[in-house]
Amino acid sequence: MKARAVTATEARTHFGELLQQVVQNDEAIVVKRAGQPVAVILPFARYDQMLQQMVAPDWKQLLEDAYAHLRATVEARELMSPAEILRMSREERDAQQLGLS
Repeated sequence: MKARAVTATEARTHFGELLQQVVQNDEAIVVKRAGQPVAVILPFARYDQMLQQMVAPDWKQLLEDAYAHLRATVEARELMSPAEILRMSREERDAQQLGLS
């Protein structure tokens, strides 16, 4: 995505035009005050995409997906369940925290 910079005064004076450019050209515009970037005007779709990326993934679902992929890869070999792997990891972590290992 292209980005260009404008002063805060220019942004205030030409806000409607800047919005039109942002939407039509899929362009981000950096607004500067005293030469320093202070804000960004960007298409809503890009903003929404950034918000979606900030949402933490569901680690349980990621684990299940990885387990399903691994099962398909190793075919008939016996695998521990994700719950068993978590239990063992927690036991190991607890032992380390208590100084038992």
